[in-house]
Amino acid sequence: MAFKVVWTEQAREDLRDIVQFIAADNFAIAETFGFLIVSKVDQLINFPFLAEWFPRLEKNPYARLLFVHTGLFTKLPSRSRQ
Repeated sequence: MAFKVVWTEQAREDLRDIVQFIAADNFAIAETFGFLIVSKVDQLINFPFLAEWFPRLEKNPYARLLFVHTGLFTKLPSRSRQ
């Protein structure tokens, strides 16, 4: 079952800002980084529980998707932890 990934406006702005910051030094690396982040997040469409449960947010349905040295946070769909 495929899920839907919804990017918040803040997430889009943050990604844009990060890519622009990297691009100031190296445009090619910034572009690659941006595409890889989007690709990693898109994996959640088919594998929403690929992200690991984030204990600091235990009372909320959020998880962390690790990418190199970057933690991406996602809100999990309704489903009890296993």
